[in-house]
Amino acid sequence: TGLMYGRFSKTPHSIRFSKDALIGPYKEGIGIMFRAANERNHHLTELEVKVTLAIVISENGKSTRKFFPLTIDNNRITYFPLNWTMVHYINESSPLWGMTAQDIAESEIELLVMIKGFNETTSQDVYARYSYTQQEIRFGRKFKLPYHFRDDGATVFELDKIDDSEEVAMPETIAAEA
Repeated sequence: TGLMYGRFSKTPHSIRFSKDALIGPYKEGIGIMFRAANERNHHLTELEVKVTLAIVISENGKSTRKFFPLTIDNNRITYFPLNWTMVHYINESSPLWGMTAQDIAESEIELLVMIKGFNETTSQDVYARYSYTQQEIRFGRKFKLPYHFRDDGATVFELDKIDDSEEVAMPETIAAEA
């Protein structure tokens, strides 16, 4: 009975998301980024992320909520041992193009994040979802590294540093060059 229960019971997904999404320098421009980390010693593989931007737009005096799928540059990873920083590069085709920090703060924006993967430890698909509202989107910041290297060359990941970020210089609008 125990084996059957263990096979079909749902285990917590153990994926932790950063508290905030950050808008900061990325490539030769600007990106919106957030992080996830594997909280447990489970082997998570074949992960894929899908992100949708929900925004309230006023059209003809009526407010309507619109949904836009966001392209994530690194939307798939094969193995998830440390952390994963997912980034949407904001260019002319992005619905965030041309917005200012004030536009984001005053808007009703929400990033809806869904991660799907496979937990080799339990032989089950895992799903994790999270959302970032406009209060959780910070303009002009970039993530710090949440790990360091020991003298013997081993990587030491520090889960409690997944949210650490620092302020960076930014143009006033997202359309400007970083």
